[in-house]
Amino acid sequence: MISRSTIVQIRAPDAPLGRVTAAEQTVGQGGPDLGNLRGGPVADWTSGTVALVSGGLLCLPAVVFVGASTPELREHAEPGAPHETTPELRDAAAPDVL
Repeated sequence: MISRSTIVQIRAPDAPLGRVTAAEQTVGQGGPDLGNLRGGPVADWTSGTVALVSGGLLCLPAVVFVGASTPELREHAEPGAPHETTPELRDAAAPDVL
């Protein structure tokens, strides 16, 4: 969860940062419960060791998928470096003042 929070804080544009942080926090809090929902029945049907190992093995394809589908996460950016934003996000971050 700390790694995801760090990536969100460094890579998310300023305009939607609050919404993205809230979504990331929700996933971080709900993810372990979903893992328990999977691991509990697997441990009941087999053993705790099988549940643990199968959970780790299920994470591997997920990590490969995320890594392959989001090449921008592999790019290095210095903390505090300016973000590339779309005109829509730039306009939302700095609305015209009357």
